[in-house]
Amino acid sequence: MTDFITDKLSKALDELENYHTINGEFWNYSQLKAEELLPADDWRLQEILKFRKKVSEEK
Repeated sequence: MTDFITDKLSKALDELENYHTINGEFWNYSQLKAEELLPADDWRLQEILKFRKKVSEEK
């Protein structure tokens, strides 16, 4: 299986985690999807969507 977790995806996920935590605790919006938190042209969202597409193609 191809390695889907790229350095860029890992960084995007790390930044997204920091985006919705305060002092390590999740805040109220932590249940939102990346699409609801980030603008459509945000590089982090683009990396997450590319990952989801790769995974769905493997099924």
